[in-house]
Amino acid sequence: MTAVTETSQQIHGYQGGHGLLRGNVKLNREDQDLVDRLSDIAGPLRPSETFEPYLTTYPLPSEQFYVVARTWQDLDAPRAGCVLTSSLFVPMEVWERRSSILDLVAMITRPSRSEPAKMAKPPSKAKFGPIQDERLPELVEALFLEGRRPIVVFDSPDAESISLRILTALWPSRRRTFATCTRCLSPRKLKGRDFDLVFAPSDARSRFSDWAGRRIEAVERPSDARHRWTAGLVETIFGDGQPNLASWDELGILDGDQVGDEGALRLSLMWRELEAKAQSTP
Repeated sequence: MTAVTETSQQIHGYQGGHGLLRGNVKLNREDQDLVDRLSDIAGPLRPSETFEPYLTTYPLPSEQFYVVARTWQDLDAPRAGCVLTSSLFVPMEVWERRSSILDLVAMITRPSRSEPAKMAKPPSKAKFGPIQDERLPELVEALFLEGRRPIVVFDSPDAESISLRILTALWPSRRRTFATCTRCLSPRKLKGRDFDLVFAPSDARSRFSDWAGRRIEAVERPSDARHRWTAGLVETIFGDGQPNLASWDELGILDGDQVGDEGALRLSLMWRELEAKAQSTP
C-alpha cells in the first residue's frame, strides 16, 4: 500500500487573513479553494471562548485525495478567532482501503508558523477506547438503516472517537465520500451538500435552525431500537477493537458497491438473516 509521507501536507493559519501558509501539495483551483475554506473555523467564536483541537475529514472535488485535517486554536495570532490547521492529503485509492485510520490521525502534529511541517511517528498498534453514549443506537439507525440525511450531534464528549470508528468501519465506496467534522459552530458544506456527520456544542444550536438533516440531541436515557439490526451494528462499530462492516458481508455486496449506498449494507444484513434462518426454516 502506498505510504503517506510528510510531503502530503498543507498548513493554514492567519497571515493578514486566514490562508495557506505553506505546503508541498499542488492542487487545482477548485480543490485548493475548498481546503482554504474548510481549514478555517466553522462559525464565529464568542468572546474569550476556547476549544480543544478538532478533526475535519472530507474528499476533494477532484477525488484525487481525501483530506484528514486537525485544527488548533491559535491564541498567538494578532486577532481573536484564528486557527492553525494541518491538512494531510491521502491518495484516494489508499484512503479507500486503509485499515488503520487511527494511526493516520496520530501522525498529524500541531504546526508552527515558521518551522516546516512535521509528522509524528504513529504509535504501534493504536487502539480505540470505549465509548459511552446513549445515542449510539439512534446514530447508527440514522447513518445506515434509514433514509440518508446529514446528521448533527449536539454535545457529544466522544465526537472524535465516534467519527474515527465510523470512518474505519465504512466500506470503500462509502468511505470515499463521507465527510465529518468533530466541532462545528455552524453547518459545513461540501460541493453544495452538507457534511454527512458533524458535531456541535449546544450553544450553537440556533445556527442549525434551518438544518434540513437529522438532529441528535442529548438524552437522559437510551431510546428503544427501531430496527432489528441496530444492536449488532452498534456493537460492531463502537465495540470492536477494529470496526469493520465488511466483516458482515459474506456475499461481497459492499465490496462491489460503487456508489456508497446504505442499501447495499441492508441487503447484506438481510442475506445474513436469511442464512441464519435457513438452518431451521425451509
